[in-house]
Amino acid sequence: MKRLSRVAIVRAVLVVPALLPVAALWFALEPQPLVNTPPPAARPYDGQELLKVRKREGEDKTVELTAGDIETSINDLLARKKLEGAVRTEMKGGRLTAAVTLRFPYLAGLFLNFRLTVEDADPLPALTSLRVGSLPLPSKAVNVVMIRQLEKKGLLRNTPDDRGLILSAHIREGKLELTLAGESRTTASLRALIIETAGAERVHAYHGRLATALNESNTRQFIRLGILTRALFALAEQRSGTADPAAENRAVILLLAAYVNGYDLMSGPDSEATPLPVRSVLLQGRQDLGRHFMTSAAFALAGQRTLTDAIGLIKELNDTHSGSGFSFTDLAADRAGTVFGKRAAQPRYARRIQGVLAASTDDTVFMPNVGDLPERLRSAEFFERFRDVHSPEFERLKQLIDERIDRLSLYTPP
Repeated sequence: MKRLSRVAIVRAVLVVPALLPVAALWFALEPQPLVNTPPPAARPYDGQELLKVRKREGEDKTVELTAGDIETSINDLLARKKLEGAVRTEMKGGRLTAAVTLRFPYLAGLFLNFRLTVEDADPLPALTSLRVGSLPLPSKAVNVVMIRQLEKKGLLRNTPDDRGLILSAHIREGKLELTLAGESRTTASLRALIIETAGAERVHAYHGRLATALNESNTRQFIRLGILTRALFALAEQRSGTADPAAENRAVILLLAAYVNGYDLMSGPDSEATPLPVRSVLLQGRQDLGRHFMTSAAFALAGQRTLTDAIGLIKELNDTHSGSGFSFTDLAADRAGTVFGKRAAQPRYARRIQGVLAASTDDTVFMPNVGDLPERLRSAEFFERFRDVHSPEFERLKQLIDERIDRLSLYTPP
């Protein structure tokens, strides 16, 4: 029997690892979809609140999601990301099962199917099984990776002194319950996160300029977002002579996002920072638009477009049941804020954005007029006009919003 040469052995050793990903992909792909593309909703949203929030100042709050809520949000996100796929979830007692299908764009007739089971545990629900096609994955290793990522994002406790934003999560009676830290407990964490992201010196500098702009305002209850952006981006333009303009812009956006949502992060009994006067920040005359815009801009800095879309859509769907009603104006502010945050942190846009905003208080520079868009749509009316978030009518309005945003000269390529 002929012995293999050393060269052949070396070649085999090198080729086998290279073939492993191909073999894994072969076992992961399947010829049939596990979940078909979701059909249009057969009835309007059933009136069950998407987010049932019980909150008083400084207290924790509980968020409850049903299997249907999770399906609606994820299926919409797949559509937004232009991914052909769907998810089906079921929750019974303390167990959640989910099936997910993604179609490969370049492999006709093949599908990537995920099957997973999550069971309630202490302190968090745990993934107990995960299969991609016919390929099983180690659930314990996936759990470890997921928890570490949540800790890094500040969502779970990462240090003995910080409980994190998510205090507990449980699957109970067919619902996913999340208990979130109340505002008084998240302020310190939010301050630490912004300082870590933007740098203490930057944050203190812009905090001082923000305090000055607020104190110089002629109004004592409201202030326009455009006045604050002019003051802070003028300082960013000055500082960018010897600093990274994208880093300066990130600091401005993070600080403004905190302020419009009611957080004075730097002042306090043990701080030397100037306290910020309390004002309602208005965008196109509305406080809610300012919050939507700046919050989305802050999320976009970390590349969390999917998360931004999810928060915006969940909030608006919830409003069809128990709030002010579905608002395309709020959705437009979410989408414009996302574009603003992404552009401000990109080197080829950063300096131009500073120059434009430093020279104007006009908020139509960064946010298109949206006063003609439908809003306050209750559940039945939303269903009658749009049926669901996959309908052509809904997509047409989203496209209209994006076209208006794209026409703003601030966001066009330099």
